[in-house]
Amino acid sequence: MGGAPPAQTEKTPESENPANYRPGALAIVHAAPASARLLSEVPVDSVGGFTYSGGPIALHDLNSRGVNFSGLAGIELQGWLKVKQAGRMQFVADLHGTLAPNMFVPPECLLQIWLEDRLVGPERTTLAPDKNRDAKASMLIGAEVEPGLYKFRLWTACSAAQTPNAARVTLDLLIKPPGDLNLRGVKSDELLHRPG
Repeated sequence: MGGAPPAQTEKTPESENPANYRPGALAIVHAAPASARLLSEVPVDSVGGFTYSGGPIALHDLNSRGVNFSGLAGIELQGWLKVKQAGRMQFVADLHGTLAPNMFVPPECLLQIWLEDRLVGPERTTLAPDKNRDAKASMLIGAEVEPGLYKFRLWTACSAAQTPNAARVTLDLLIKPPGDLNLRGVKSDELLHRPG
């Protein structure tokens, strides 16, 4: 896992009235870019969406999330990050996949995060398979934060194969807030959205 250089970000002066926010970030689903060189560009068109409150996301099968899309997807999260303690916040995208034997070029993957519209990252990795065609990779991004609410945006995707269903990829978004000793899954009250 590589790490981005430290980033200091100012929190947004938003009202912290809990009535203004709902649990979970808005997850906008996009078709994964066909080429690794297009990974850093969030596509304009989306194929669906859902509210993300934590847990793994199967980028190859989003039917359980209510999204009718049959290809490999990229996920854009939008919302507010609730920080309780000052220090370094770390975000990790853990990827687990199975690649088809006819997929000769392993997918390249990208993680980008914006806090208060300031880009933190990006981080790239290759989802290279072992002899059983299973693949694992992680991307790490960190930023210095203060307590409060931060406008939050995340984009992660792996380049899609030219052959349909050649890659089955699951994303597990983990965080390590300041004061925590270990990475863990996102809790539903840490990523928020404002209904509207």
